[in-house]
Amino acid sequence: PWLRHLHQHPELELLYTDALFEDQSFFRSALRHPFILPTRMEVLRFNHWSTKAGTPSAGAGPLRGVKRPQYIESDLVLARLGRLPNVRALVIVADPAAQAEREYLKNVGRCRVWNATFRAPALGSCIGRGCMPRCTLSSDGTGPEAGPAFALEVEDYRMAGRIREVLDVLGHGGRSRLFLADRSELRLGHAFYGRAAGFAGARRPWPLGAAVATSNKASGAPSATPSIRATILRHGGRRAASAHDDGMTRLQALLHTERLELRKLFEMLRAAEDWPQWLTDGDG
Repeated sequence: PWLRHLHQHPELELLYTDALFEDQSFFRSALRHPFILPTRMEVLRFNHWSTKAGTPSAGAGPLRGVKRPQYIESDLVLARLGRLPNVRALVIVADPAAQAEREYLKNVGRCRVWNATFRAPALGSCIGRGCMPRCTLSSDGTGPEAGPAFALEVEDYRMAGRIREVLDVLGHGGRSRLFLADRSELRLGHAFYGRAAGFAGARRPWPLGAAVATSNKASGAPSATPSIRATILRHGGRRAASAHDDGMTRLQALLHTERLELRKLFEMLRAAEDWPQWLTDGDG
């Protein structure tokens, strides 16, 4: 995921490892035990834990950050983070209907890895109800997960209200401490990461030799979602293409208000020439 690449900047430290998110025992403990603060030992471990030996800016140590998408879903976690002085938040969004389609395509792709003959259900049949197994790729095998079937729940793609809560938590000057970007900006490569690093507080330019992600492909994804979409439409012919278009039309209608709310946030935080194209198509 894109945010991990900020760790490559010499002045920034993202607290994570591939095997363990150390911040889980500190900030995210609120998700499991909302009324219990971390122990003194957990606080000391968090404060002394480091993933980077460094020579950061002004000898003060790297600017430290944590990455966990679930934070934005918890009022308690946001309140805890909001108590940190001068904390800054970086949020990346996408067209909500396109994001829902992406989740559908990713699950289809994983199911096809597990079963090459898997037939994808129509996109529209997944809106609000289980339509296929929830497939996963893991180190010990590939296959469907136990539990509820895969479904597209429209509420899962409503982010604008939560972003406004982040602004509330940041308090006075919150607009200047929230970095809001669209997934399409990842294609800008070093220019995007340099801007994000500068917002986070880095003073030096983005290191030119650092590798960057130009998409937000999740780990375990078998292939790019456009390729999965093309495979579904190619195998299903015109009927599949028509059904997929109908599903996208339904998603766009159901998430139309969410797009309008995201547009208001971009109006508040970004110049119009920097808006993503999906906010300027039609009536937004």
